[in-house]
Amino acid sequence: MGSAVTVLIWAPDLDAPHLLERARARLEELEQSWSRFRPESELSNLNRDPLERVVVSEELALILERSCRAWHATDGLFDPTVADAMVANGYGSSFDALRVVGSLRQSNFTQPASPGAGMSEVVVEAVDVGWVVARPVGLRFDFGGIGKGLAADLIAGFLVQAGAESACVSIGGDVRMMGEAPDGGWLMAVEHPTHLAPWFEAIAADGAIVASTIRIKQWHSSDGRSMHHVVDPTTGVPTTSGLDGAVVHAAEGWWAEALSTALIVGGPARAEALCDRHDVAAWMVTTTGESIVSSRRTQRSGSYS
Repeated sequence: MGSAVTVLIWAPDLDAPHLLERARARLEELEQSWSRFRPESELSNLNRDPLERVVVSEELALILERSCRAWHATDGLFDPTVADAMVANGYGSSFDALRVVGSLRQSNFTQPASPGAGMSEVVVEAVDVGWVVARPVGLRFDFGGIGKGLAADLIAGFLVQAGAESACVSIGGDVRMMGEAPDGGWLMAVEHPTHLAPWFEAIAADGAIVASTIRIKQWHSSDGRSMHHVVDPTTGVPTTSGLDGAVVHAAEGWWAEALSTALIVGGPARAEALCDRHDVAAWMVTTTGESIVSSRRTQRSGSYS
């Protein structure tokens, strides 16, 4: 998933190294199912498939189902159907593969981007052979705004079900806590979404804390336009909503990640209402550097200003 992974577990009665190796293998399975950048991944095969109904694995069915839920819950602000727009904007290969020119990453801008199509016609259903997804032919998906959070959910759940008393899984900064938390809860240093420096410390017993920002994955098109990876599905181009970063604390990683993306796309005008509607804690930073904090806050220590 193009990210560093950190796994902390408390499993005094188990073979912890073996358990961690099993978790690594499980993460590789998820990557092989969900990656847009692996040509032979299950997602790449689905995106190329000319059939309207396709049999998929449980892993792919799960992320598609969660994506549908997130799309509906955010009124379409989170939209995984922007894969074609991402490619048109120059993000057709992994970020690390973008060409570096001087001190800047650069990618060829190949064609005008189109808006996302939305998930209204996507159906995931269980059948005798397993799972089937039905979607309009030609509709392609990108799980960059939900995959790391869902993977953290699944890996943490796997570890606890395998016998670990507690687990804390971080995938690219998307953190999922599960099981019996250490005394006082998990203490995490949260990085400022735009300054990329320590911002505040958050304490949580469970759930997920996820940060999203437009500041890290940035590049320039060949004609000099500044680009980033958070796409406005209504236009197909990088969002200019006025919100540059968001940190969300929610019950599950997939939801925290999808919502953090939706907040950035929606901008300050819609972000607070979205947090209130779903009763989640969030800290946001505007393009001008102003901090916005939702009315519900997770337990925290230190300063967030």
